[in-house]
Amino acid sequence: MKKNIEITGILRVVEKETWNVVDLFSNDVKLGEFVFNPKHKSINVELSKCMGKILGINVTEYLDYMKLIADLGLEIPKSYRRHWTPKTEQKHYYIDFEGDICPNGISSNFGYNEVDRRRCENFNMFPTRELAEKGKNLSKLGRLVLLWQYANDCLFEPDWKDGDTKKYFIRYDYIKEEVCHDYNVTIPSDTLYFETAEQVKTFIEMYETEIKKSMGVK
Repeated sequence: MKKNIEITGILRVVEKETWNVVDLFSNDVKLGEFVFNPKHKSINVELSKCMGKILGINVTEYLDYMKLIADLGLEIPKSYRRHWTPKTEQKHYYIDFEGDICPNGISSNFGYNEVDRRRCENFNMFPTRELAEKGKNLSKLGRLVLLWQYANDCLFEPDWKDGDTKKYFIRYDYIKEEVCHDYNVTIPSDTLYFETAEQVKTFIEMYETEIKKSMGVK
C-alpha cells in the first residue's frame, strides 16, 4: 500500500476473539498501532490524527480501519461463537428416550424447568428437525460439536472418497495428558469431524473441560 511512503502492517491477536492489534511500519520503523475488537466492531486504541491524514482515513471510523486492513493485505482472524442454545420460549427439537424427535416433529418452547435444564446440559436441544436427526446417534460430545458447528455456520460432511483432504477430529493423548486433534483422510471412524485445523483447535480451546468430562478423563 502506498500513501507517499511505503507502509506495511502486522496483525497480532492479543486475546483470542477479543483484541487485535495492527502495527504499522515504514522501512522497518514502527509508525504506530491501533487496537480493534472484531466481535463488537469497535476501535479500542485509535491512530493519531496525523497518521490518519497520511493514510487517508478517519481515525474514529471502524469501517475505515477495516478498509486499511484489507489494503495492507492482512486477514482478520475469524471470530467463533459458542454452541447454539435456545432462548426463553424459543422453539426447538429434542430427542426422547426412545430416540424419536419430539414432540413428533413438532417444535416445543424452551422454558425454565428441570427437564429443559437437563436437556440443555446434555446438548439435547436443536434449532431444526434436520439437525436433531443428525444428533440422534451422536454422543454428548458429538451433539456439542454439532451445535457448535451450526452456530458458526461450519457444518461438515466429509467426502471419504477425497484422498487429498484432511478431516479433523478430537482425541485425548494420555501420555501428554492433553486434549488434542488428529485427522483421517479416507478411513472414517465413529466421530464428528471438522473441516479445518483452525476449527478443531478453537473448539478445544473453548470446551476443554467439557471434552474431558465427556471422554471420562479425570
